[in-house]
Amino acid sequence: MSEYNTFLEYYRKNIITESPFRTGRSFSEEMDDNAYNHTAAIEIIGNKTHIGDINVLGVDYSIYADKFENTINYFITKQPMVNVFFSFKISDGGVIMTGVWNRINAKGSARELIFNYYLKKYQFVISDKLQSTQGENYWKKLMIKAITNGYKVTVMTDKDEHDIDDVDKYWGNTAKFFNYRFKIYSK
Repeated sequence: MSEYNTFLEYYRKNIITESPFRTGRSFSEEMDDNAYNHTAAIEIIGNKTHIGDINVLGVDYSIYADKFENTINYFITKQPMVNVFFSFKISDGGVIMTGVWNRINAKGSARELIFNYYLKKYQFVISDKLQSTQGENYWKKLMIKAITNGYKVTVMTDKDEHDIDDVDKYWGNTAKFFNYRFKIYSK
């Protein structure tokens, strides 16, 4: 039995950040718990702002927004279940992602939402500086798909930005990797 009553409570106390510095943390077991998820979905529907609807990979989602430390968008199915959520900051016409979660049986949905929702609404998407192992896999697949589909993808440090030449060389457990962030531009 967990110390948390809902999925949302768990997330808020254990915010996952996703980006280049590999943290090795993963909360997938707790976050994929159907009871927490269903309870959180009902709570979100009742208390958060409905901002739209979208179909991705054949699944209809209702989108709800919450303002916590960052903006959080929840993509909720009809069951209701939270299949995906993003935590982000809006900056200079784009978004800086601070958290990404994708329910285990809806894998690929978060990547598709980047292209079919965020990159249609904003000028760019930037990763944060910390990543779990799952986050590393997520951003690598996202960048490969972006490059394959003709999106401009860059790596950023505090001082510069340059095109990606090798998606595998920007992750690691040492301090040098802490400054890397990835940026995907809308078309």
